[in-house]
Amino acid sequence: SKPNLNHTIQELYPPGSVFKVITAAAALDSGKFTENDPTGASAYQFPASSTGGYTLLNEDRSNCPGTDLKSALAASCNSVYGYVGAQLGAQTIADYAGRFGFNNTGLKIPQSVVPSTFPADKLGNNLLGLAQASVGQGDTALTPLQAAMIAAAVANGGTIMQPYLVDKETAPNGHVTYQGKDHRHVLSQAVSPQTAAILDDMMQNGVTNGTASGLGIEGAKVGAKTG
Repeated sequence: SKPNLNHTIQELYPPGSVFKVITAAAALDSGKFTENDPTGASAYQFPASSTGGYTLLNEDRSNCPGTDLKSALAASCNSVYGYVGAQLGAQTIADYAGRFGFNNTGLKIPQSVVPSTFPADKLGNNLLGLAQASVGQGDTALTPLQAAMIAAAVANGGTIMQPYLVDKETAPNGHVTYQGKDHRHVLSQAVSPQTAAILDDMMQNGVTNGTASGLGIEGAKVGAKTG
């Protein structure tokens, strides 16, 4: 209904479980969680005093097949990643979201890109809100470009390069006024190469054994995250 917009860079969408890659990155990079150790959060129930005993459920309302980060990413478990996000805290999740490119008001390709948002300032001590934001719900929102940048960071050893669309711009007299290759530089180091390698393994497992099954390509290693 908005044909005048470039939806890749000018529209925001709920990321859903795509955001779990960032929560996983924060968990691994912080050293508080590992890929294979269980978190124990097969279901995540909040205190009755704060939320009326609300339980953060998985999409099919089942318990997770495993509560470690790797199994939970493959099965896209809300309970595990909501719990992990709540344990890490809003500022940590916001910090890693920022490393991947969220809340960046200056991103251009060279057209301006609408900032993807992680609402840390709205969460306060709202544990439920933080858990939901950590699994891509609530006020968390991204552009399709930002989703691609998340995947690119994992594939590129944790390094995000400045994305650009235009190769060059030329004036009527033939003078080149903009050259895309001049803007090829590192935008941020989202995570360490070691963490990126673990995330790579986890996302490949999502294709081999998880919700992204069917996306495999014969002869290639494919990682993905459904959302």
